[in-house]
Amino acid sequence: MKKKFLMLFLIPFLFSFKCEDEGNIDTPFNKTLLGKWQLIEVLADPGDGSGTFQSVLNGEIIEFINDNSIIGFSEFGDCSSDANFSEETKKITFFGCDFTFSFSLKEENLLIYPPCIEACANKYKKLQ
Repeated sequence: MKKKFLMLFLIPFLFSFKCEDEGNIDTPFNKTLLGKWQLIEVLADPGDGSGTFQSVLNGEIIEFINDNSIIGFSEFGDCSSDANFSEETKKITFFGCDFTFSFSLKEENLLIYPPCIEACANKYKKLQ
């Protein structure tokens, strides 16, 4: 009787772990990255580590497309506004440039890190 009682509680417990693991496998990083994002804050540091994010009004909207391309970026000097992204390296590469941006997802925000001498970042919020 004790074995049956123990099995009654143990089996659902074991299946709960399996379902949770499968959920993690079915949600790769780029599925949450795909879509439109709007610039909401910019971080600029004067060189002493005291920089903070500052709000941006009517920030640019960029879109991550399923073919690993990004549209909507402003042009950067000699760089084209056309870019590709890599989920594996978490890098954005612009055409016509010799540099890349890194990115990460943190607390439902997209952070893009342009090449800077001091700390800098652009924070985007996903649009519905």
